[in-house]
Amino acid sequence: MKPAKAFLALALPLLCIGLSAVAEAQPARPKAGDTAQKGPRVTIKLEASANDSPSHVCLISFQAAKKTIRIESDLEPSTAPPLDPSRTTYLINEVNWNKLITKEPRQERGPGDQQSCTGLLNICRPSFTLQRRGSLTHFIQCAGNQRSGDAPAEQRVAVLLVDVHTHKSDIRKQPIIDDLRLEKNLVSFDMQRLEQPEDRVIGSIVGGDYAESPTAVLSGDYKMELPLARKCQEHEIALPPTAGSGHANVTLMLGDETPDRETAAECKQQVSPNGRFKMLLPYLRRHARRTVEVDVRVPNRESGRYTRYEGSWFDFEPPDVLSLRYAAISFRWQRDCLYPLERDARTGRLSFECPEASLLDAGIDRCEGYSSPDHSFDECVYVCDPRGEREGSEDSRMPDVTFDLPGRVRFRRPGRDDVWIETLQYGNQVLSGFVPPEDRHIDVDLSKWGNLKETLRRPAAAIDSIIIRGPNGDLHFVKLKEDNPVVRIDLPGVRCGEAIGYQIRGERRHEEVTVAVEDGRIELEPPEMSEEWARPVVFAGGSGILTWLLESQDRASHETPTEPLFLMGMGLDLRPRGWAITFTPEYAFLFGPQSYYPLGYQDVAVAAAPMRVAYARHLVNVAALYMLSKKFQVGGAVGTLLSHPLLWEDQGRVGAFGVAFVTTPLLVRYQPLDRWSFEGAGRILWDEEIYQFESDFRGAPRALEFENIRFAFDLRVRFSI
Repeated sequence: MKPAKAFLALALPLLCIGLSAVAEAQPARPKAGDTAQKGPRVTIKLEASANDSPSHVCLISFQAAKKTIRIESDLEPSTAPPLDPSRTTYLINEVNWNKLITKEPRQERGPGDQQSCTGLLNICRPSFTLQRRGSLTHFIQCAGNQRSGDAPAEQRVAVLLVDVHTHKSDIRKQPIIDDLRLEKNLVSFDMQRLEQPEDRVIGSIVGGDYAESPTAVLSGDYKMELPLARKCQEHEIALPPTAGSGHANVTLMLGDETPDRETAAECKQQVSPNGRFKMLLPYLRRHARRTVEVDVRVPNRESGRYTRYEGSWFDFEPPDVLSLRYAAISFRWQRDCLYPLERDARTGRLSFECPEASLLDAGIDRCEGYSSPDHSFDECVYVCDPRGEREGSEDSRMPDVTFDLPGRVRFRRPGRDDVWIETLQYGNQVLSGFVPPEDRHIDVDLSKWGNLKETLRRPAAAIDSIIIRGPNGDLHFVKLKEDNPVVRIDLPGVRCGEAIGYQIRGERRHEEVTVAVEDGRIELEPPEMSEEWARPVVFAGGSGILTWLLESQDRASHETPTEPLFLMGMGLDLRPRGWAITFTPEYAFLFGPQSYYPLGYQDVAVAAAPMRVAYARHLVNVAALYMLSKKFQVGGAVGTLLSHPLLWEDQGRVGAFGVAFVTTPLLVRYQPLDRWSFEGAGRILWDEEIYQFESDFRGAPRALEFENIRFAFDLRVRFSI
């Protein structure tokens, strides 16, 4: 018996040791409500500034403990439509607060936290968002800061999520977490020992009053550090220096591509004179791009006072001062008096088409232009908005284009090559430039001429061109066409209101008329208003007289005298409006010889060449000419010729004073130039006196008149005064 007793004494202790080892190797799974007293004490340090410490901490896990509540069934989710269906947001409002922290009432937030932003309050208010993970249930427990002297004056809650990432064991085997405590910035709790040493404990900030943080892994000494930053903090927003002050609509956008942006908040702010204001900005990790958009419009885009500024940041933490750039801008352009008003061909009314505009330095090819409602013919309003320009295009998903000022604005008159560039210094600026002087044009408007085809083809008054005299005295030839009532001409250096001279060229003479440049055009009066009905002329030339002597008293014909004459004179061309006939009363002075036949030997008249004396003739004449074409006229004339010798002593030879009747059956006028013309005429001088001397029956000399017809052929050069 002794050996058996000895064996039992030795075996029983060994059996107890083995059972204990097996119990330690395979522990029983704890039930809900059990504690993890035998697990390690985990410490999480919240890295926050002195003013950002939480007053409470809530921890989310996947196993129930003594003080946990089930989130999915016990807390009320947010009623706002979720952006991601797989995520659920819970607000830490008064209802949920009373369920989480029963010993301390919820403090209401003051209006200073809202900053009159309808959407920013939803982003900045305490909340947390959870991602569904299969059939796992979330449990939450909370604790207040036990070091009341270090707790903040207002309630701020930090919500943590602790999760175990396992590789070999069941994902549903999550450790129990219990005895949660918060001392200043240190969070501690008891955690049941992990089943597998290679499993990792992951922790992160998921909400509350604080922004989501990156995940951290629990170290081997059961410690972890998590960055803690307020979900929304006040930052300064700086508009461009030329923005000025006033009321602004502020929009906070979340997202990268413009169509997919989420409008997170809309606020109204008062911009200070230095172009700055302050607002709460969110600290978010789930969006790569955050954009602050400031929209100033009074009261709409068409008013010409519309400006949008944008500033974005990509980091988790916004910059201390967020500087905005121009994203859309409006400005005005006052119409230069040389910019023409368009005339409707059917109604004759003037209209105003704004020039096209583009921002060269910003890459905006087209700014939308409007005629100002207050100044319909004097001003254009432009809105340069790249966002509207890209709508419906392949670039619509690109981020908005932002730009700085000053920048160049390129204007172009529609349908013409009038181009000019202005410098835009600030939003809502009024520009007033136009085409450089060396590139300027004007329109010659013939709208007052009525039916242009009929006007240009008027009988005896056809028109083919116009001569324009520029401001520098240079002449511009304008050829007219029947289908073009508005002719554009280059006129460098022309200025508003400047007087421009023009003269119509055609089958009749027109006076030069002066007209002022208005609205980039000169409007010509009807042609009949400038037609010349009277034009003084001077002329000079030569004439030759041939004499046909008729026989008298049975005497033989004498030698026919030929007399060259020099002539000069003046007249007045008269042409009634609408007539094709020109009347020219004129006076001509003719100087040349006059022939006579002296007494011959033995009282016989000399049949040889006649003698000549200096003689003056005065022709008073009225001509009538019909216009065959612009350059040729043909007609006739009638007149009276008064004549006398230049020397007193010659009166006995050729008579003291003579009168003759003159007819001109053929008169041709050729006018190659506006003021110069040539005229040829064949005239008949009826019964101009020619004397022959003989002796009477007493032997005394006496004078006899030859019956004659004289022909004069004139060639003149005329100049119109």
